Amino acid sequence: MDARTGGDIFMYYQYADGSLRYISMSPDGVWQGSRTLPVDDAKLGTPLTATYYVKNGLTAWWLFYVDKSNNIRNIWSLSHPTEWLKGIVGGKQYAVPAQSSIAFTVARGIRYDAAKKGIGGGFSLFASGTDGHMREYLYSDDDESWTDGSTFTSTNGYGGAWHLGPPSHATVMANASMCGNTALFYQTARGRIQASNFSTVTDPDLMRWDTTYDISDGPAMKNSALSCWFVPGDVSSGSTMYHVFYQAENGDIMEARRYWEAVDGTAPGAWHYQKVPIT
Repeated sequence: MDARTGGDIFMYYQYADGSLRYISMSPDGVWQGSRTLPVDDAKLGTPLTATYYVKNGLTAWWLFYVDKSNNIRNIWSLSHPTEWLKGIVGGKQYAVPAQSSIAFTVARGIRYDAAKKGIGGGFSLFASGTDGHMREYLYSDDDESWTDGSTFTSTNGYGGAWHLGPPSHATVMANASMCGNTALFYQTARGRIQASNFSTVTDPDLMRWDTTYDISDGPAMKNSALSCWFVPGDVSSGSTMYHVFYQAENGDIMEARRYWEAVDGTAPGAWHYQKVPIT
């Protein structure tokens, strides 16, 4: 939940016995006791990803995981985070590789909403396919259906993936990438960390991923975990735009940092790299 709205923040995790649980932090910074979720088929070491969206004044929470047959499953809750139902994505039999290190991230928005001047309509789930490529699965909140989206054929689906857009992360904002669109970060088949932007053409049917570009200055460690963060604030010269963290081939944790360099904040600056001092 976005802390700026005054709501609680939820953290989901897998307990040692394989159960899925969550704890929440209240707006005053107090962590409140854990609750067990109604999931009995999660595999040990399952990746987890969660999001929420608001429709007709009601908030729906969604949590995705991988079951013991290596298929994607989800549970969801409407308006009350202690009451959960099984979702329908399991019926699609979306299979992932039989390991924990895979691309697995979800973000709200599948098309441009002219009324809201933003991306809406459901959400996108990005996950590794059994062929090692990262795939996009689209959920439409119009008819509550799942369809196949893009396939990223040049990706290393066993590495991490991170979506910079409007998911449940408190400081991540819509339209937050250097080109004014949402962006998806991932590891390519040749080892580099790369990103693709979500185009903002006027025809919603043509809104897909394009403008691919490299982020890392060299290959990352095979199957590197990946995390990104956007820093809101003034888009003036010298201010940070966002950070991308990954592991280099030699084991170093690296930070790729991009700054705003245009006076009016309409163009991105160059990438800068530094080693994170972790020993």
